Amino acid sequence: MTESDILYENGNYWVCASKKGGYEVYRNTITHSVRCAIIGYKGNEGLARAKAECNRRSAHDSKVESSSERTKTGH
Repeated sequence: MTESDILYENGNYWVCASKKGGYEVYRNTITHSVRCAIIGYKGNEGLARAKAECNRRSAHDSKVESSSERTKTGH
């Protein structure tokens, strides 16, 4: 897999087409990426769902990170 296989990216998450059809969502880590979701739908509907999942996970991480920062600073 190469960077050109990435169809969509948001934060630490990215989407690529699955070899079996549909799409996969991956999360970047320090040394590699880990698949965290498989979207079985194909075509435009599948890509839209994969993008939505990517966005949902990225927003969740941002929310958790923001909450963690408030806890550290006491606010």
